[in-house]
Amino acid sequence: MDYSNCVIYLHGNSGNKISGKTLIQYLLPEGIPLLTFDFAGSGCSDGKYVTLGFNESNDLIEIIE
Repeated sequence: MDYSNCVIYLHGNSGNKISGKTLIQYLLPEGIPLLTFDFAGSGCSDGKYVTLGFNESNDLIEIIE
């Protein structure tokens, strides 16, 4: 699978990576991979607190790298 085109799903403040599964039916038939993850402090991730974007941006940078 070509990962040069990939959708990275970012969940909302009170969400988690599972909410991105609704996109699978649209993306995978087109051969577009979907990556979902839990921000620190959300879902099954480490971390105790959600910082409303302050630290979550660092999570996204790590994912992209």
